[in-house]
Amino acid sequence: MLLRVVLAFFLSVWAGALFSQPVKFCYELHAQPPYINDEREVQVGKPGILVKRISAVSEELNIEPLFDRFSWLKCQQLVKQGLADALFVMINTPEREQQFAFPKESYFIRANYPLFVNPTGTNSKLLELSRAQVIRELQENGRYGVGAPLGYIVHGQLADLGLLSGFQYSPSKGLSMVAKGKLDAYVLERRIGMTLVQQLGIQQQVVPTKASLVEANWHVAFNKDFYRQHPALVERFWAEISNEQQTP
Repeated sequence: MLLRVVLAFFLSVWAGALFSQPVKFCYELHAQPPYINDEREVQVGKPGILVKRISAVSEELNIEPLFDRFSWLKCQQLVKQGLADALFVMINTPEREQQFAFPKESYFIRANYPLFVNPTGTNSKLLELSRAQVIRELQENGRYGVGAPLGYIVHGQLADLGLLSGFQYSPSKGLSMVAKGKLDAYVLERRIGMTLVQQLGIQQQVVPTKASLVEANWHVAFNKDFYRQHPALVERFWAEISNEQQTP
């Protein structure tokens, strides 16, 4: 009897592994704690909020998650080409909706993107202004431009507004340049920016504005062909992810 129970257990485990659906997830190469940690943290089992949550949902749905890290633009290219199945996290736009599959209503996390500025410099006045006032002040009196991660919605918005810095900085480098007074501001999701500022030890030199340049929902977006082949699985995945919506 005991032998049958043990055998049944191993057969169920084997069958589950055999029929699990592999999904190739692509995500940002640069660390963006607490959502995405650097490789040193990943190696000791601390990948960050996003990977941890996606792994948990995948286990519930019998998905085998396969994670790869590249630049954000590279991740987008891989998913569009079908070389990866999904990427996280992405803000939906009309253009992106033509390229990727998004949930109709649910979302992963509600995020906002303030400008991180030096409170001791000439841009300290930006801290209490409205979004429109911040933009106007930077357009009229900005000296060095504003930075943002390449390939992000905020990067394109800054370019459209004529505020984008002529130099491309990673989040950590951009915040450091703000602290040194060599960049007017850097735009990041609020919680990521606050965490990096603390890690860099520049809390006195860099703080976020009250106003946000962008407020939007974050999604796990899928390759359109993958969605057409596995619509029920992807819809269940989105539903489970949205069950633990987080607002920083």
